[in-house]
Amino acid sequence: TLDYLAAYYESATVYALGSEHPDDYRNAIDDKKVLFSRFLKGLPAARSGIAVDYGAGQGATVKALAEMGYDATGVEISSKARAAAERLFGVRMIDGDLGAFGDGEVSLLTMFDILEHLLEPKAFLETARTKLRPGGAMVVVVPNYDSFDRMARGAASKALIFPEHVNQFTAASLRQAFQAAGFSVDYVGSPPHYGVAITLGLRRRL
Repeated sequence: TLDYLAAYYESATVYALGSEHPDDYRNAIDDKKVLFSRFLKGLPAARSGIAVDYGAGQGATVKALAEMGYDATGVEISSKARAAAERLFGVRMIDGDLGAFGDGEVSLLTMFDILEHLLEPKAFLETARTKLRPGGAMVVVVPNYDSFDRMARGAASKALIFPEHVNQFTAASLRQAFQAAGFSVDYVGSPPHYGVAITLGLRRRL
C-alpha cells in the first residue's frame, strides 16, 4: 500500500549516504551531465528551462541539471534524503508529486531507478506527459527484468529488490508503457555509463 511504502522509504536505512563530502559525488554528477547531453542533443526544447528529477534521493542528479543551466528541482518523499540533498549540494528539493508543476511547464523530467517503485506507473506517465512542454523530454532508467543479472542471481538481483520494486520492465514493456501514455519513444537500451551504476571502484579505474 502507499502507506506501507511511505513508511518504508522514510526509514533511515533506505537512504544511507555513501559520503558526507560533496566532492565524492563529482564523478556521478559529471557522468549524468554527459548522459543528458548525449540524449538531448537533437531535442532543443528540452535543453533549457525547468528540469525535474523525480525520486531525487540525495540530489546528485538535481545538482547535475542545475550545473547544466536548468531551473532544477528534485521531488523526493523522504525528508532525510531532501535534507541531505540541500546540505550536500544546496539544490531545491520538494515533497509531493508532479502536481507542484503546471501543465506544459517542464522541459526535462528525469527518473533514475524510480518507475519500477510506483504502484501505478501508467497513471504517472500520463500525468508526466501533461507536465512536459511541447518538445520536452523524459530520461528514465529502470532495471531490466531480462538482464543477465536477474537471470543469474534470481531473487538477489537488483531488478527484484523487495519490497521496493513493485513493477518490472523489459525493453519491450517499457517502450509499450510510454507509447500507451502518448509519448514518442526515441531510444530504449543501455545508456552510456554513469557513476552511480558502476561499483567497486571500476568507474575510477576506467
